[in-house]
Amino acid sequence: MYENSRLIVTTDHEASEGQVVWRSPSNLAIIKYWGKHGVQLPRNPSVSLTLSASFTDMALSWKPKATPGNGIQLEFMFHEEPNELFRLKL
Repeated sequence: MYENSRLIVTTDHEASEGQVVWRSPSNLAIIKYWGKHGVQLPRNPSVSLTLSASFTDMALSWKPKATPGNGIQLEFMFHEEPNELFRLKL
């Protein structure tokens, strides 16, 4: 199994279950960034404030499928409840 912050790939048919969790702090733009010009230069300066006590936790869990076959099975949860709207967007 190969694992980093963006990719989890397994080629092992006997893979065990696992979980990755990460936290993203909230960030408020005080002076908004309005794009780039020239060679990746900011069009204007920006100022932001990161709120370390206000954050979003994201968890990705995996386990072997209950039934054999090709493909994957996905469940989308929000506050530990199934969320159909998340699934429809993907």
